[in-house]
Amino acid sequence: MNTKKVIQDLNEMLNLVFERTFLKLNPIETINSEYYPNWGIEMSQDDFIKLFVEIEKQTNVHKDIKPEVWSTLLEVARSVVPFSMKEVAWSKLARSAAELALGFYENHGRVNILVIYAGFADYNHGKGFLIDELKNAIYTAILENSRYVFPDVASSLHFTIVDRSMEALEKAREQILATFPSSRVEPIRHFDLVALKRLIKDKGRTGYYHIVINTSLFGKHPFSSEFYRAISLLTRKDGYFISANGHHALWSHPFIFRELVRRLKGANVEIFDDFLMANYNVDPSSIDFSSLFENHMERLQTEIVIEYYVRLNDAFEKLSHKLGEKTTPPDTIFDSTTTLSVKIRQLSKSFFRNRPVAVVTPKFRGINVDFIYAVESRKIKE
Repeated sequence: MNTKKVIQDLNEMLNLVFERTFLKLNPIETINSEYYPNWGIEMSQDDFIKLFVEIEKQTNVHKDIKPEVWSTLLEVARSVVPFSMKEVAWSKLARSAAELALGFYENHGRVNILVIYAGFADYNHGKGFLIDELKNAIYTAILENSRYVFPDVASSLHFTIVDRSMEALEKAREQILATFPSSRVEPIRHFDLVALKRLIKDKGRTGYYHIVINTSLFGKHPFSSEFYRAISLLTRKDGYFISANGHHALWSHPFIFRELVRRLKGANVEIFDDFLMANYNVDPSSIDFSSLFENHMERLQTEIVIEYYVRLNDAFEKLSHKLGEKTTPPDTIFDSTTTLSVKIRQLSKSFFRNRPVAVVTPKFRGINVDFIYAVESRKIKE
């Protein structure tokens, strides 16, 4: 099989499908590798990494994005549930980390925290939402407990923050030091796995961190053994690896993805249906969208994400008319988020046998949302 041709054909087909919309979608950037076979893609780990690095170089968001684009993105993001869910997830993650930090301070007199991807500027216009939530949660936890002396706890905090954006690192450093002037903040500018490997080479960092935090990276590491092995090596045996990641199944199979094509204004559903009939020998009109999911939560998340894309497309159509030229969201606004419970179980058994965990599921508007925050030693709570 010529994998590059398959991917090229998929891209060309989707370009035609979305030609008259105001979205740009690229399957190799968005489909989790677990679902490649469903889309007819066969690719080795080495080939994927090479291609992913190539794509990353080509699709970095430029800093000269028009303010109107950012405003439109934020307005749409705030109007739908998934992004509110992300903020709920990050807030809960931060509070969990704060509780752990005070416990480690009591037991060890110091707290070493590694934050992988500190900025999240894409969603917060450079604000660094996770760092902001994290330092505020620790600050609040200290003040709420009278037995802690603020300067003593603050000086015990050592933050290592990783991000490929210098702007994000500088912002994160400013945020932390504004709240904890006597803390230590160590910025590392690099891709996550490269940064982790460099930390491992420093022999003093093996088993060094009490708390390791990341969010939304599972989908970006489809061949993840190296990444999570590195985290395991850097985390103390009594330390915690805490992660937040939502999931949806939109890209898991073309049958599910068809619902987005069907609902999106301007999308050419006929071309996509021709693709389905040619490759899956199915009458697309007979596909029962509601029966394609493993559980209700997966379906709910996917329907919400579809709604987000629909609103985003409508908003950028209006923005394009206002600006007098076709305007689309930045490529990197589309993250890969998929069902992760199987992968989490595998990671737990392989890399976190000696690492304590808590899996926390926040409730959003009374709905139990399947966010995974951490991986427990040989045990998963879902």
